[in-house]
Amino acid sequence: MITLDGETLSVNEWARRRGVSPRTITRRLRGGMTVRDAIHLPPDKNRGKRKPDRNPPEEVERLCRENLRAVVYLLRRVLQNAPRSAILAAGGHEELFSACLPILWRVARLYDPARGKFTTPLGFAIARRVPEILRLAQTGARKAFERRSVTDDVLYTYPAKASADVRLYLEALDARERDVVERHYFGGETLREIAANMGVTGERVGQIRFAALSKMRKMA
Repeated sequence: MITLDGETLSVNEWARRRGVSPRTITRRLRGGMTVRDAIHLPPDKNRGKRKPDRNPPEEVERLCRENLRAVVYLLRRVLQNAPRSAILAAGGHEELFSACLPILWRVARLYDPARGKFTTPLGFAIARRVPEILRLAQTGARKAFERRSVTDDVLYTYPAKASADVRLYLEALDARERDVVERHYFGGETLREIAANMGVTGERVGQIRFAALSKMRKMA
């Protein structure tokens, strides 16, 4: 819900009233616009068209080269609260850093020094784009996971035959759950042997195993 001038409406309701798409309002708010501007500004008819370069190629190259560390820092900030499963689905930190390089280049093309530090528009662009990449990657992993349910038969084939999506969700378990699953399915240990090694009861190991499998199913 969005409140403006004492009136609270949903994004869709504001969009219908102002003749702007809900996606446009959401994009503007995520990009740092004020609520008033996000709702009242007319649609950008030139959106989607490539804007002319503001800087010459050599200046763009210099900005990109000098701000690689800034990309690493800004990416880490965005990923601080991101689900680990989403990061893994997107290919990890290195892949996400590679995905930020076109963003860096685009910001360098359009950067206007008169409007402030270079890292300000760069930070906005990364903060807007990276969550979209994570969401799309996680959605794709979940769809793949739904085609292969997590069962004992599947886990017993890990890692030689199990699909990548199963390995992905195993990585999202906590340390104790992953330890029990790996010992039981991949190491061939019985629940009683695992319990003896961990110093807990066999019933407790069974509970951990069940919780791990349930978590993996829910993540799908």
